[in-house]
Amino acid sequence: MNDFFNRVVAEMQAVDLGAIFSASSVLTTLIFVIALWAARRMAIKYIWRDAEVLSKDQRSWIIRIKNASTMILILGLILIWAPQLHTVALSLAAISVAVVVATKEMILCFMGAIVRVTTTPFRSGDWITIDGTTGEVVDIDAFSFRLQEVDVKGKSYQFTGRTISIPNSKLFSSNVENANFFKSYVFEDIRIAVTHADIDPAAAMKKLREIAQRYFAPYHNEALAFNRKIRRRSGVGIGAAEPSFDIATSDAGNYFFQVRMFVPTVAAASVRADITHDFLDYIHTCRRDPNGKKAAKQDEKPAEKKK
Repeated sequence: MNDFFNRVVAEMQAVDLGAIFSASSVLTTLIFVIALWAARRMAIKYIWRDAEVLSKDQRSWIIRIKNASTMILILGLILIWAPQLHTVALSLAAISVAVVVATKEMILCFMGAIVRVTTTPFRSGDWITIDGTTGEVVDIDAFSFRLQEVDVKGKSYQFTGRTISIPNSKLFSSNVENANFFKSYVFEDIRIAVTHADIDPAAAMKKLREIAQRYFAPYHNEALAFNRKIRRRSGVGIGAAEPSFDIATSDAGNYFFQVRMFVPTVAAASVRADITHDFLDYIHTCRRDPNGKKAAKQDEKPAEKKK
């Protein structure tokens, strides 16, 4: 094994690196990369124009441009550097096998860092979800990144106190969901179950609308502005900021009243609790004092006055 590595080192020393990495090749590469990058950027900007939400055709053309530019970049670099690298190909192949086997995980982490830098799926301070874990990116280095876990499943949207370190190699095998836009505002789904007995669903839904609109009012203008900002930056038609309502039933015939609101993330838990409390309080009041009894009492008062 020692003789093998000594022979490889001797071959590498015999190679004239100055002839390989000549000034002309480096200059040609720089000009080629800059020109290709500029052409790609101009083409995408031309297709995007002033559109707030991209159409399917626009998205298809942008994807074609990105894929074509990547292929042209690879082919161009091969054409530029193939003659120079031909002289060291055999020597590099021998030592590369040993290096790759010994440092496989480190190479994957480092390549993951390159993918992260070139594609920018997230930055420090973003909220991301990877392998079912959601957190804020607090640190990034060449081999890993750290998340401060956020309680999204429990819908408290608070830090749990746990710090999770994830190797960059995970970027090749796991999907990364960037929820940075929703670090400030979030679509909060509120679902309230009510037994069907002696409940008028139309009246209850009307009351729920009044309650939800009352709690949404303080955030109305900011929510609309932030919603438009997300649409412009992402080019995707996300849900409207205004509250939306729905009602469903279970197999047992119970009602499920549902509200979806675009509210500040820090206030989402309290808004959900307040709406639930006020709506259930209304249901409780209706059951203790039904409309029929109220009407009967109102009819009795005029009769007593006539006597």
